[in-house]
Amino acid sequence: MQTDWTKVVCVQCKTEMVITLIGTPVVELDAYGEPYNLCYGDVATCPLCMAQVIARWGSPMHSHEEKFAAHLEAALKDKNLVTFK
Repeated sequence: MQTDWTKVVCVQCKTEMVITLIGTPVVELDAYGEPYNLCYGDVATCPLCMAQVIARWGSPMHSHEEKFAAHLEAALKDKNLVTFK
């Protein structure tokens, strides 16, 4: 049996969520509110209640990596940017 691990289900509505935006930049902040991880993920939306989550994450770039600052600068200009602690 083949499994599709990328399916995202809305717990409230008990329905599969739909990928509505691909390649959304996501910045994770440290305890001091400073960016330390940058990743790109896809926004999944519930077609019934419109709840959204970030799904299908890529590999993160960490703040100590050489080109982190340049990538962060570009991500901060993206209107779909998501930040979280």
